[in-house]
This record gives sequence, C-alpha cells and structure tokens, in this order.
Amino acid sequence: MEESSNTQLARELLAKLTDKPIMIKSLQEIANESGIQGIEGYLGATFETADHILIALNENRPETHENSFVHEMLHKMLDYEGFPKVSANQDYVKKNLPPNLQVHLTKLLSFFSSVIKHPEIYKRMREDYNLDMESYFCGLLIQKRNRFDKKKNDDDQQLIFSNQQDILDGLEYMYYNNNQKNEILRIFKDKSISPYNSCLGLHKAISKIGIHTPQSCLTAAGKIKAHIIKYGDKRGLGLLNNMWKAIEIK
Repeated sequence: MEESSNTQLARELLAKLTDKPIMIKSLQEIANESGIQGIEGYLGATFETADHILIALNENRPETHENSFVHEMLHKMLDYEGFPKVSANQDYVKKNLPPNLQVHLTKLLSFFSSVIKHPEIYKRMREDYNLDMESYFCGLLIQKRNRFDKKKNDDDQQLIFSNQQDILDGLEYMYYNNNQKNEILRIFKDKSISPYNSCLGLHKAISKIGIHTPQSCLTAAGKIKAHIIKYGDKRGLGLLNNMWKAIEIK
C-alpha cells in the first residue's frame, strides 16, 4: 500500500488510543491462513491480537487501498472509543444452537458489528480526511451487486435468513455516495421487495435515534437486532433465527 497524508493521519489518530503496531497483509494471505471463505473478495478487514493490529487489503483492488486502510483503522478507533462490542452469548449458544450452526456464528457477529459502526465510519471518512471516495464506493457496489446475483430462492428457511442479512446490509447502503446508493437500492428493491421495505422502516426508526455516538449506537443496535429477530419469528424461521438471538451487544 502506498502511504498518503490520509493513511498517516489514521495512524496518528489510532496511536493516541493504542501503542500496538500496525501490520498490513493481503486478504488472500488471510484467507489462505484462516480458511475464512469469501474474505479474499472484500475490500478490507481488520484483526486485533494481544500485540498488534492487522489490516488486510484486497491486492486486486489497489485503487481502494487508501480508503480501505482508513476505513479499517476507524473500526479500531471506534472500538477504543467505547462503541458497542458484539459477541455471542455462550450460554445461549450451548443451549440453542447445534454445532453445524455454531461454526457460522463468528462471521455473522463480524457482519453485525461492521454494519452498526459503518454510519459513523463513513461520516468520519468524509469529514476528517481528504479522500476521493468515489472509486471506493464503486468497489463496494460491485461487491453488493454480486451479493444479489448469488441470491438463491430454492429453500424457504435459507431465503428468510438471507433476507435478514439483506435488511442488515441494506442499512449500510443509506450512507454510500448518492450514485452508488441509488443504484444498489434499486437492485435491492428489484431483487427483494419484502426485505427492502423492512429495511426502509428500520432505517427510519434508527435515524430518529442516531447512530454516531457509543450510546446511540448501542441503542440503535438493540433495535436492529430486535427487528431482525421479529422478521424471522413472523416467518417461522426456527433454529436459524437463534443465530441472531445469540448476538450480545454491550
């Protein structure tokens, strides 16, 4: 990754919160080492250990590296600032989730955690940095198009669970640049009208709370979780809905 005034600023701001060194790897390396399926197609990801913070970038999308690096560094800043942490309620997991579902929970937790923090992250990217975010959001748009292209309708339970993830993911679209936001919301509406309408209602509700401070984000995250669970309960989702119920937000 080429360093810039923006990446340097992100390093300086995070250094005020932690003295852990920053390491950079490619997402492909992380995929090979961890076995996490699909992560190599992301634009970026971040992992923290006891002695360092790892930022992973998509080596095939160098035009997004600057934005992705700042984005991932902001994730860690929000963690240190006290924005809500998302984890699994282990007692609930043991009682209500069979092993074949437990293995998928880590990815779902990461997904939920990212979405609730993205409104504040995109706000800071725009306000605190001098970033050209158009190519970055174009990259995200490609990812989201692929998400809908791969959507399957052959299993009622899996479709409901997929729709719940679409509702959650859709909240993030509201904070894209206008061109990309309008395009992905059009695709969302065309492909999945029920979750699209559900997402609009949820977005309206959390917009009244705000999601840009640790406390408002915590309150909004609770409403998001309750909304997603209600969507599944009303449709008789069963065990798959327990994955959402296992989410703990503190």
